[in-house]
Amino acid sequence: MGDPSTAHNLAASYARQMSRLYDKAGRAACGVEGEQIDAFTSLVGEAGLWEMGRRLQRSVNLVRDGARRVDVVEGNPASLRFANVPLSCVHVESAADRPDEPTAVVVATPRRLSFSPKPVWTWDVWDIADPAEPQRRVLLAQSGEEMADWRALLSGPKVEQVDKTAEALELDANDGASGANYFERYADGVPFIPVQMYHLERCGMLFSPYEGCEIVEASYLVAEAWHFWHHMLFDASWPQRYGVNVYPVGLESVPADDPASSVGRHIAMDPASLLMLSTRGGQTGQLGQWQAGGDPSNLQMAIQEYVDSLLAELGLAGGAEARSVGGQRSGFAIELDRAAVRESQARQAPAFQRGDEELLRKSAALLNRSGGWSLPEDGWSVTYPSLPLSREEREAVKDRIAALNDLGVSPSRLWNVAETLGIDEAQAEALIAKWDDQARQERVRQVTGGPPDAG
Repeated sequence: MGDPSTAHNLAASYARQMSRLYDKAGRAACGVEGEQIDAFTSLVGEAGLWEMGRRLQRSVNLVRDGARRVDVVEGNPASLRFANVPLSCVHVESAADRPDEPTAVVVATPRRLSFSPKPVWTWDVWDIADPAEPQRRVLLAQSGEEMADWRALLSGPKVEQVDKTAEALELDANDGASGANYFERYADGVPFIPVQMYHLERCGMLFSPYEGCEIVEASYLVAEAWHFWHHMLFDASWPQRYGVNVYPVGLESVPADDPASSVGRHIAMDPASLLMLSTRGGQTGQLGQWQAGGDPSNLQMAIQEYVDSLLAELGLAGGAEARSVGGQRSGFAIELDRAAVRESQARQAPAFQRGDEELLRKSAALLNRSGGWSLPEDGWSVTYPSLPLSREEREAVKDRIAALNDLGVSPSRLWNVAETLGIDEAQAEALIAKWDDQARQERVRQVTGGPPDAG
């Protein structure tokens, strides 16, 4: 059947549909206002906090965990750089009494160092297991060694060859970046690790890679089924013809010097030609036709029904009963999908909020330590835009409002806005306040003939 194909990737499709929190930029706030607060919220957006969140959420939906790193970019004032860290490039440790809180993180990072003309792999190490003596190291990755062995490398005979902290961080040889020189600290001096872990749900552990692995197994099965469908479509979807004791008339031999001589003898055929056949030895010839090796349409429907059953178990689709003739999804099924995705985003939002809010706190602390900034390091909150309502859902909201009016119940303006736009009441309240302020400014402009603050 040829090389396997993963063109139909159920896991990737699942992750894309279930990862909608960062479709639009979120909103970061800390309860106070000011120019630096506005500059900071703009800065984190420009540094990719929201945009990179799309890939992060897709990864977390597939493997249930993820990591993001924040670094300070020198300047006046300093700025930020965010990066998603592949879990294959990170090693995380925790304490026995706090199994879900990182106390040491090692990140594999390519760098240019003086001894090599090409980038080399290094291990960035942050260790705050002892808050009084936090460690920050950059170690040269060693062939055959695991990142979990970083402590052994520091106590081994090659420590001077392995420890590249001073060169990588551009420090004086005698300064170092550990202990009192550890840079990543809050205003109260408490050290932190500038790598933030994200989880699909809190489980009391650093990782839960085997939870939900059935979607990966299902992806392999679906890919194999579609691969077999492609094989049937191209190689076995037509009736096979055969002949007994008949030979085509007019076969031409391919010249020996022709590069395609391996095809042997052939006869040119097209729809307008007449195929001449002859028999040998006075025997009666026979022509016949077998049925096609398979029916791609029936196989396609069977595969799609199997996929529907998988998605229904995952809570992503309405199942086979919401499908129309020909295997196309009906509007009702699309509405069910959107509702399932919206419900999933509501479940996932708290987990990602915890990660993003902690990352904002760390980012503010790093900028404060770099100078030129004076940002609050506590009280940061994050909200995400809601998934827009589909046309069918908007019609359903109108029907509910009309039904309530028929019963003599008049929903509040807040309820109407929240239901119509598919947002929570806090977002609806902020939106109504914004509309009211804009309406007030417009009335002032009409009366004064100028902007509201005009004398």
